[in-house]
Amino acid sequence: MIFARAAAGLNIAGGILSGIGQRQEALEAAKLRKVEARMAQQAALDAYRRGGEQAGAVRQQTTRLIGQQTLLGGASGLDIQGSSAIDAAGTTTRFFGELDAATIEENALREAFGQLDQSKILIRQARSLRRQADWAIPMGVLSGLSFGASSMARVF
Repeated sequence: MIFARAAAGLNIAGGILSGIGQRQEALEAAKLRKVEARMAQQAALDAYRRGGEQAGAVRQQTTRLIGQQTLLGGASGLDIQGSSAIDAAGTTTRFFGELDAATIEENALREAFGQLDQSKILIRQARSLRRQADWAIPMGVLSGLSFGASSMARVF
């Protein structure tokens, strides 16, 4: 009988200690998710910034290419002013250059939104882990009581 009570007490104490350990583990995991969420937010900002820079570089490259086409047309004897060939080449180059820039910007936005979605998921996980941490010790006590009660029931 005394051993059963001692075992029940040890079960309760073990449940409390287990709950404390689970609480600390859940809180640390929540902190980690929060840091990961901040990193995902920073990655989203970086993706957006990089997309703008790359699109700007493509636009500059397109402008240089149009200038080179105009120079080559003039060097080959075409009338640069009002030449339909030069105008057509410039329009086509400008169109495809802008299409490339727009594609880069859209891909950057998709990447940024993906990172922001990941950040939201991580924040929800952190909240869930904090709720688990709040319940870890009471659940450990209940678990210990359950095992203690079963120990006492076996004696009788």
